[in-house]
Formats: sequence, structure tokens, C-alpha cells
Amino acid sequence: MVYIGVAQDEFCACCTESHEAFIWIGKWTVKIPDGITAGNNTIIKSERDCVIRENWVSDNAGYTGTSTNFYTMTSGEWE
Repeated sequence: MVYIGVAQDEFCACCTESHEAFIWIGKWTVKIPDGITAGNNTIIKSERDCVIRENWVSDNAGYTGTSTNFYTMTSGEWE
């Protein structure tokens, strides 16, 4: 049996202008208005660049949190 097809890395379903519009990708130090550091936020793309994952760590108490966002092409919105 011979399989003919496109390699997975050759197609990116989420490499659209709308997917690139989420500009917060990176590592961020979050400060409250008086300049004190509240914590650190790391925002990455995952799941073949289709999902935006946010990872939060507070500065003083070590609290953590995660959020996941994705772009829905049918509605044209980030959720």
C-alpha cells in the first residue's frame, strides 16, 4: 500500500490574518498602577498555532491561572 498526501507541516489551518491579530504573544511583567509588580504572564500559541494559551503566576502569593482562547472562523470572533 502506498500513501500519497501532504505532510502535516505543509498546511497550517490557523495561519490566517485573523489568527495573527492576537498580538499579546510573549512574556509579560504585569504591574499595578503604582508600579508594583503583580505577576508574570506568558502567552503562547499551541495546538498547531490554533489556540492561544495564557499562563499567569502572581508575584507575591504564587497563585497561578491559565486561560485558553481560540478564533472561531464561523463567527469571526476570539472566544
